Amino acid sequence: MRKFNSGGTRASAEGSALFQTITSLRLFGISGMVSGNNVWTKAQGITRAKSTLATHRARREQQGFVRVEVNVRKEDASLVRGVAFALSDPARQVEARRLLQQRFLQPARVSLKALLASAPLDGIHLDRDFDLGRDVDL
Repeated sequence: MRKFNSGGTRASAEGSALFQTITSLRLFGISGMVSGNNVWTKAQGITRAKSTLATHRARREQQGFVRVEVNVRKEDASLVRGVAFALSDPARQVEARRLLQQRFLQPARVSLKALLASAPLDGIHLDRDFDLGRDVDL
């Protein structure tokens, strides 16, 4: 059992008196932990351990996963769960990612100049004849 520091301050004197009171109450089977009398966590600095959910999320984050929340219709929920499971399954993630990218990602935008440069221009006459236009009487 840890003891309070005896620094000579009022807080340590109150803590010591409280410690003695709680110790004497334990002899009678009373914990001494009454609502608002939570001296152990305040005086000794005991911190609460991480919840199992927080530990799990921290571990998944270290593994490179990101938590995503989406809102979908009720009938689509199982479909979205299946897609998420396929993306996190090492055996199926490559194929699932490839299929999703093919279907739902927009192709990279190509500039007009690049599009014209890649177009087959065989058989297309691009030269213009020099023409002065028509004669106009003023």
